[in-house]
Amino acid sequence: MLHAAGLAEPGVNMHVEGFEVDFHWADRRLVIEIDGDHGHNRPRTRRDDEHRDRVLGLRGWAVLRFMEGELHEALQAVSAA
Repeated sequence: MLHAAGLAEPGVNMHVEGFEVDFHWADRRLVIEIDGDHGHNRPRTRRDDEHRDRVLGLRGWAVLRFMEGELHEALQAVSAA
């Protein structure tokens, strides 16, 4: 999926701007987060995710967030995004 979208191999589970992110491409200032279907439904986790996305966005990073189930159900749409 990454190669089809024209992306190089990402950094995986690394720190960006003080936050551990799932995948990132420093040259594109792009972060992709994959949220598990269960844990990320909790209010505190959602607030933490929103805070992280907001801070990264203010620092010039694009953040794309997908639910784990989306990867299997809509692989082409996720790849296009």
